[in-house]
Amino acid sequence: MTKQRVVVLGPNTDDPLHHERAEMADLDVEFIQESPQSEGEAIEAVRGADAIMMRGGWGTEQVIRAADQAKVLAVYSHGFNHIDVDAATDMGIIVTNGAGMCAEEVSNQAVTMALALNRQVVQTTNQLRDTGNWDRSPFLPIEPIDEQTLGIVGFGNIGRQVARKLGQGWRMETLVYDPYVAPWIIREYNVEQVFEINELCELSRITLS
Repeated sequence: MTKQRVVVLGPNTDDPLHHERAEMADLDVEFIQESPQSEGEAIEAVRGADAIMMRGGWGTEQVIRAADQAKVLAVYSHGFNHIDVDAATDMGIIVTNGAGMCAEEVSNQAVTMALALNRQVVQTTNQLRDTGNWDRSPFLPIEPIDEQTLGIVGFGNIGRQVARKLGQGWRMETLVYDPYVAPWIIREYNVEQVFEINELCELSRITLS
């Protein structure tokens, strides 16, 4: 039986693809890594592919139509606005995205930035570097973070993880602006929904989006 050709398009052809290989360990597949520098190179790379995994761009109509054997196109991201979904649908190619991918890590970064903002880490570090003296008096008082209001713009996977960590973990009052989120999600995360983004910004000490 001929191996299924999985073409991985992206900037890093040295990635050993540990996770991908583990997920497909029971399948007879061959991974082919390509790093096209032009649409023409991308077109040649996807010819004969049974599946495409895309890390960067090149999701154009021309590239997709060249993949006339492909059954699925998987993107390494939440968004897929760089993929011509209409062309893929016309070719019978299923487009999948990485919903939830890296939500934990990105939310950790957002929490880190919020805490650094509260503790004025950048300002105090710069002062120490510039003067050579450790003097926090210009930055006092520092308000307890659990007495401040957090505003979150967009309450998807990342926003919900931030609310769980800062709202529930650090006891920050949490406001959310997201006109598309379901009411039961608002209740589940014990946050307050506001319906005007300007209101969110006015009421929040720290705003994350």
